[in-house]
Amino acid sequence: MTAVADLERFYHLLFELERRVGGKRTLGECHGRMRWPARGVYFFFEPEERRSSYGTMRVVRVGTHALTPGSSSTLWGRLRQHRGRGSGSGNHRGSIFRLHLGAALQAQSPE
Repeated sequence: MTAVADLERFYHLLFELERRVGGKRTLGECHGRMRWPARGVYFFFEPEERRSSYGTMRVVRVGTHALTPGSSSTLWGRLRQHRGRGSGSGNHRGSIFRLHLGAALQAQSPE
């Protein structure tokens, strides 16, 4: 398969997963009382980032967490670090994603 075909298959599988679970979840809507697997892979999409070929949202981050059976951390714990608190604040040292996102937002905003 070519890289383009692999990418199309990846997005097709994500679309199929989304269809089966009833849509994308937003991090702000999620909480620890939801049923989360202990380990897993997560995908972040950005509404403003679109795939040029289809206009659908583009994956902007792929993360894995607690992939080894002996790990004491959980997938929800990692997502909670990315999410931060409701006020928008959070520990940028606990999430490299938050650090990069904060730097990008600072670079965009006028002084």
